[in-house]
Amino acid sequence: MIVNSGLQLALFFTVFFDMLQNPYSSTKVKEMVQWRALQGHSNSNFDSDNGYSLVNRLCQQKLWSFEQEEYKEMFEYLYMPMPGWILSVLAIIMWVLTMMAEYRRCCEQGLALWNLPRLKR
Repeated sequence: MIVNSGLQLALFFTVFFDMLQNPYSSTKVKEMVQWRALQGHSNSNFDSDNGYSLVNRLCQQKLWSFEQEEYKEMFEYLYMPMPGWILSVLAIIMWVLTMMAEYRRCCEQGLALWNLPRLKR
């Protein structure tokens, strides 16, 4: 029971300190918005042969760049058949249900020990 509690606490602190933070700070989002306005839609990055802006090619995943990798990561997390946030919520629900079952078993064992017949002296 002590090992299980230790592992549960380790999982809790891992989720709390490592998985709940947004990797995109407000300054990063502002930089992305500025990039979109200044670079993504600029005339110098416009593909006049096909009629696509840099942002359009980025959304169609036709680029080989850092921006494309960032967009791909966000797209896969948010819009795939099983979005990442749903998978995370399901994992936490499964963990909570497992913890409830373990807690119930501990309570049942405690009640069983409490109700054992006692020796009279």
